[in-house]
Formats: sequence, C-alpha cells, structure tokens
Amino acid sequence: MDLPNLSLLDILIENLKKVGRKSYLHRVVYVFDYHKLNIDGLEVSLQEVLQNMIAIVSEGSDEPITGLLLLYDKYGVNMIEGSEESIFRHFQELADSPVISQCVPRIKILLSVTHIAQGMSRVIMMEQLSDRMTTNLPEFARLEFVLSTPALKNLRDFVETHRTVQQPRLYQELVWPPQKEFIPFKIFKAKQDSEDKS
Repeated sequence: MDLPNLSLLDILIENLKKVGRKSYLHRVVYVFDYHKLNIDGLEVSLQEVLQNMIAIVSEGSDEPITGLLLLYDKYGVNMIEGSEESIFRHFQELADSPVISQCVPRIKILLSVTHIAQGMSRVIMMEQLSDRMTTNLPEFARLEFVLSTPALKNLRDFVETHRTVQQPRLYQELVWPPQKEFIPFKIFKAKQDSEDKS
C-alpha cells in the first residue's frame, strides 16, 4: 500500500480546513491608559473608536479581528485575535490615529501568541462583569507597572520599526579598502567570443 506523499503545505492546508480557518490566528494583548476626549463639545467614546478601527481593518481580511476589550476608568486591556496582517494593520491605525494620539498617551504590547486554534467574539464593559469575575481582573497598580516598565515595547515604536524594511549591512562594508569590482561581468562574454572564433 502506497502512502500519499504529502508536503508540509498539504498538511497545513488540511489542518486549517479541519478547524474551518484560512490562516492561523494570532493573539495579542495590549494595555493602554486613556483619558476622556471632547471634540466640539461631544465626548468621544473610546470603545466606539476602537470598534470602528477593528471593523475597517477586518473588512478586507480573510480572518476578521475578534477579541475582548476591558475598559477601566482610565486604563484598558484589549485582547485581539486575527491574522498577522490584520493585527498589524490595526496597530498601524492605532499609531496613526489623531483621536488615539490625543486621548491614549501610552500603549504597550503585553503578550503575543501565534497558532491559536479557537477565537472569541465579545466586547465586555466593566459594568457587565459579575463581582466574582472582577476580583480576578488585573488591578490598577499592575496595569500602571506594565505601562511604565521599559522592558515592554511601546506600540508606536513597534509600528515604526516594522513599517520600513531594514537594509542589512553587507560584509563588504566592513572591508578596507573597499573592493572596486565584485563580479567580473565580462567573464562569460570572453568565453563566448573564443567559442565563436573556433
């Protein structure tokens, strides 16, 4: 009996079909602090701004972003799941949004996990959580510590470093004196000319 010769890509596609997905999910948890913002006398709802951003980013994506948003009085925790591309597009929207830059001074990436098998789709406000569940949520002091630690990357810095492709330093830049010619371009032409003459 001959066993099928499956490649790694075949196995990957088969496994994704079994769980009903087109690509692997990625999960990112980021923490932020915010203050209320008034534009033209109207208070801007941060929850609506984030929901609109996620809806716009998820529009053309194979895997729409889902997640869990916790809003405290001045802190927030957002756990999102989606494709790598849609999550990075959401990060770009956060970094470039003038509304977010006015009302959200600090955003730190707390956790990033790949290959999530199952996602969730809920937005929960603190008033909707039961008392028993709120005792297990992170405290203000811990959120402030996470936002003030230099060990975690700031989201705006993360976006700036990953937005442009870095050019690697070549080994030849470290050699002195610099080489004049790297490849003798006429080497094959000389061989062809000698064959034509014979």
